[in-house]
Amino acid sequence: MKVHELLTDKSRWTQHHFAVNAAGRAVPEESRDAVCWCLSGAIRLCYGKDDDAGHWHAVTKRLGMMPSTWNDDPMRTFSEVRALVLELDI
Repeated sequence: MKVHELLTDKSRWTQHHFAVNAAGRAVPEESRDAVCWCLSGAIRLCYGKDDDAGHWHAVTKRLGMMPSTWNDDPMRTFSEVRALVLELDI
């Protein structure tokens, strides 16, 4: 699964935690209870924590900063996250 297949709409995206459950509580990104993911959590879920294929690096290079820092900016919108993952085809 690619990140853009996971983060299909705003209801599946979060900030400040890798993943949250339906009650809004932080859970591990691989938890069966997870219903929303931040960009970093989605990358970790889709490509593994070690990400040997370099998806994390590609995102960091494109943004010029860590994906979590960019994702958690209070002015960030889901539309921007969605556009990024589609642009990078991750």
